[in-house]
Amino acid sequence: MKKIKILYLIPSLGSGGTEKHLYQLVENLDKNRFEVFVVCLSDYSDSYVYDDYLKNIDIKVHYFSIYKKRNLFKLILFINKKRIDVLHSLSYAPIVYDVIFYLFSKAKKLITVRRNMQHHRGELLKLKWFERFRNYFTSLIIANSNEVGKFAINLEGFDKGKLKTIFNGIDLKTRYDEKGINRVKQKISYKDDDFIISNIANIKPVKRQKDLVRLIALLHDIKYKLILVGREDDGYGGIVRGLIKELKLENRVYILPYTKNIEDILNISTIMVMSSFAEGFPNSILEAYKYNVPVIATNVGGNKELVNDQTGFLVDSKSSSQFLDKIVYVLSNKSKFETITNNAFTHIQQYDWKIVGKKYLDLYHKLLE
Repeated sequence: MKKIKILYLIPSLGSGGTEKHLYQLVENLDKNRFEVFVVCLSDYSDSYVYDDYLKNIDIKVHYFSIYKKRNLFKLILFINKKRIDVLHSLSYAPIVYDVIFYLFSKAKKLITVRRNMQHHRGELLKLKWFERFRNYFTSLIIANSNEVGKFAINLEGFDKGKLKTIFNGIDLKTRYDEKGINRVKQKISYKDDDFIISNIANIKPVKRQKDLVRLIALLHDIKYKLILVGREDDGYGGIVRGLIKELKLENRVYILPYTKNIEDILNISTIMVMSSFAEGFPNSILEAYKYNVPVIATNVGGNKELVNDQTGFLVDSKSSSQFLDKIVYVLSNKSKFETITNNAFTHIQQYDWKIVGKKYLDLYHKLLE
């Protein structure tokens, strides 16, 4: 059987949900049926995390930085030389490039994705015409949640027949590393009676860690520690650090850099909170459920498809008091949440990568029929 050749196009391979999704997708594809190429549109310096992950599963990353314009032509030649069947653009960022690579190459199909509800290019008149042009030539658009799909159709106006929703997947195997857990405990001066609140998200304005720190400062009667884990973007991390110092929360709130071993934090977490004002389909909620950690999340995007009264709590993204009330309720009634955590783990069985990976396998074959 002739292998299907797929080229995944991604802006960078640093830390983030899209990068992790690519790695999991590639890892779970049947290598006897697919030949995989990964192209990164930035330099290696921006790809320190998942480049190593991909090397470990024998996938070489090809770098064509878009900051060097000659690379645009080189990539088209590369696509043709490798006789790519499917060009799968895995981020909204390469909008100006992926359709050009497709039209000027011999690739048979172009897949683009919508993974969040933050893109607003369709609202800009100077790009609206290009958006429609790109979507016209796109073979298939994949959304990672129903909410993201509806948002994209309303914003961009493309035919809903071009849209396919495939939720993010998760490896259901759990990991417990006592040494790793102890390192986290040392970093936060952990005490046995601490309530650990985790927020696993890149530290940037859309994730609202600054608002979360202000909110958490109002918890006076509960012995808690808040752990913020993620890559710090565009100076926002410095702003959050300044606020922590201003509110004298240095012994309560900790910013930890991105770690490959998120489970070391989840293994000691009492709850996980998601304070974002926009989300697609957060991998971190799936990870929390895997480790029986209840979730309090804002009622935005794909959060409402993952979190319900059987698996956690949804709160109004504009209501600080509602958010705080739920945090206090969970921390004051920890013993009552065995049912919720069991429901959460049961809920994520449908997102097992064995199931999600098969959906992609079937999709690629059907697209090329």
